[in-house]
Amino acid sequence: MPEIPDVRFSTTDATVSVTLAKGGVNWVVVQTKWGPYYDVSKIITSWPEFKKTFGGLHETIPDVLQCKIALEGGSKLRVCKIGHKDTGTLSAVKATQVGKIENSANVELFSFVAKYPGAAYNDLIINTSLASNGDAGSFDLSIGLYPTDDEAIVETYNNLSIELDNLTTFLSDVANKSKLVSPVYKTLAPADIATFTPEVTTLTFEDGTNGVTIVDADYVEGLQAFNVVDDKIALVAIPSKDSNEVNLGIKAYVELRKDCHGVVWLGDSDDETDILDARDTLGADTRFLYMIGGKETDYSPYTNPTTKMIEYSPVAGVLAAQASKSLTPWISFVGTTKGKRNVFGVVNNFGTPAKAAALSMLNNRQIN
Repeated sequence: MPEIPDVRFSTTDATVSVTLAKGGVNWVVVQTKWGPYYDVSKIITSWPEFKKTFGGLHETIPDVLQCKIALEGGSKLRVCKIGHKDTGTLSAVKATQVGKIENSANVELFSFVAKYPGAAYNDLIINTSLASNGDAGSFDLSIGLYPTDDEAIVETYNNLSIELDNLTTFLSDVANKSKLVSPVYKTLAPADIATFTPEVTTLTFEDGTNGVTIVDADYVEGLQAFNVVDDKIALVAIPSKDSNEVNLGIKAYVELRKDCHGVVWLGDSDDETDILDARDTLGADTRFLYMIGGKETDYSPYTNPTTKMIEYSPVAGVLAAQASKSLTPWISFVGTTKGKRNVFGVVNNFGTPAKAAALSMLNNRQIN
């Protein structure tokens, strides 16, 4: 009989993981109630996530309502929170702790300062309490932000202890994890201190400010924060502004990068010549801009039932549909979720038969 050959198989996994750049992200420059300034490293995907990071709605900050509507429509946002700068220095001020965290001998052990500048951090409250594990040499720490019109943010750190070998590291968890405060260590003399355990206490914060009033130039400067990111598809917007200074800033930025597109608004006049004049002032002959002439009437969560808003979210939705059709849904500007709710109408309507000639004129100049 013929011999059957001894065949042995050696299997090697030769698959390669491919990492794609994140796509379909809206880059927005806005004011918010709190949060980090000029930090665009995080992609926000939901309104609750935005509220926790940057705070909720406020009648004097229309930017946030635009972000809320965009997120609820499925958009993903990189958010650049801005402030006013004086000669390159942020004018907003951090809130500081009122009172001291001391031991039974009235020795100050440590303190805190707000992690970021802003008046919202005046609502911070610090609590030190007995350790939850019952250890007399340890303590619990609670750090809370309690704004009047938003959900509270509370951080807890249990069973902390100050030892001779950790005098400058015992609050390392707070330093690394807290979104609200930064710890300040005190110089402690072990020979002079009978106990390192703080007394039970509650402390507040004060003197945080939002700084000088923000101007259009601050919004334009905020665009530079996106220099460090490179998403596959990016739409750049300053969603609450339609000034020529802001529009020129967006145009210059996207033309320089050539890997993203900007959205600019040319006013909401019922006279198409005003919108065309705004376009001519912008000198907008570039393939990197989407030009919009108009506003919409939306539901308002504030005193008035409606508010006039720049059409930021509908633009993102239209571009999402375009990206989904020509590319793939997962890199569209609003993912696979599209739509806009609570829109009552448009401020200037060029869609009627009487305005057909005006609409044609706008379309021929690439104005939506």
